[in-house]
Amino acid sequence: MQLSLTFKEVEEYVAKNFQKNISLQYIDNKNVSLSLHTEQKSGLMGFVNKMIKSQAKINLSIKSIENNNVTLSYNQNGVLKSFLVSSALKLLKTKANDIYKELEDNNLIIYLQKIEQLGKVFEYCNLKDIYFNANSVVVDMIIK
Repeated sequence: MQLSLTFKEVEEYVAKNFQKNISLQYIDNKNVSLSLHTEQKSGLMGFVNKMIKSQAKINLSIKSIENNNVTLSYNQNGVLKSFLVSSALKLLKTKANDIYKELEDNNLIIYLQKIEQLGKVFEYCNLKDIYFNANSVVVDMIIK
């Protein structure tokens, strides 16, 4: 059984539920680039001179899938990228307890069964694979 989410659907979900403007870009079937877009007001004493747009970008790689857990790797170069990764991890932690574990070398394991909305799914299915195509994330599952 396969579930496919377009990058646009993921971006809209994140915007609606987390108030973050992201974009995803395909690299290959196991790698995607994630960009966080922000706007900040610039000025003194409450007078806005202009809006400053910025973008932080990281590459995410699916390293392995085992027992419905996904191991991801990410590049982290520079302060802005470090901020993006730490913000994403804080967001995960606020939405559910202990759903990930940070590993060495910019790797982390996400325990999908611990995510409340996915718990029931894994009672009936096992995760086989997650991969990317040109404009979507594909989740491949096996019915128990």
